[in-house]
Amino acid sequence: ATDESNLIISSAITTAKNYGKEFPKNLNIHILNQIPLGRGLGSSGAAIVGGVLLANQVLNLNLSEDEILNQIVQIEGHPDNVTTSLKGGVLSCCAVTDSNGTKSYKYTKLKLHPSIKPVVISPTNFKLSTKEARMALPTSITIQQAVFNMQRLGFLLNGLESGSKDLIRVGIQDCLHQPYRAKLIPGFQQILELNNKDISGLLGLCLSGAGPTVLALTSGDSTAVVKEVQRIFSENGIETTVLLTEIDTEGATVTVL
Repeated sequence: ATDESNLIISSAITTAKNYGKEFPKNLNIHILNQIPLGRGLGSSGAAIVGGVLLANQVLNLNLSEDEILNQIVQIEGHPDNVTTSLKGGVLSCCAVTDSNGTKSYKYTKLKLHPSIKPVVISPTNFKLSTKEARMALPTSITIQQAVFNMQRLGFLLNGLESGSKDLIRVGIQDCLHQPYRAKLIPGFQQILELNNKDISGLLGLCLSGAGPTVLALTSGDSTAVVKEVQRIFSENGIETTVLLTEIDTEGATVTVL
């Protein structure tokens, strides 16, 4: 779609309106999207970033990095996916409020050991909407649950930086969202249990975003990892496609031809 039902276009129109401009209707816009939709791979975040940068370029808004960041988060509603789409790499982001009550968004890039290779195993005949995945989560958590995840965060960060399987296996454990969403994805609980097995090349497995795609952090040959995940999905009637990806460290770029 090339009207406001297209998230890239609607994001560009929203950005234009927010800066007192009108986005032109007579543009020829060609979109090549290689991110599967509705799979927990951040397609909506990438689309929003594309739309904001499109408006910035076409209308000569000359937005600063902070203004672009605030705009994409305003459209998305939270900074996680859009900030990564904008800046690339592996990062952590959050909202901060100053003494005047003004909210802004901060991010910090994390180090990733070069031996770590992400592999994406994505269902092709099964979708899970973000709305449904969010509705599966409880409205509150216990202190014990919060402590569980916070204790493991340091292990995960050090594991990503060092490439240590032992650290990643501890750090990737979660009790805040995957146990609830596992009930919505046939076979996913079995896939999570692969983290407790010695599979060649496997560092750790988790949901990609809200799912249903599985993200495997691997080192070396990932064949055995992929085979096991696909086997479990297949036994539950789910067909998959595999994407051998690289971490993009550059983020979104604009090239004028």
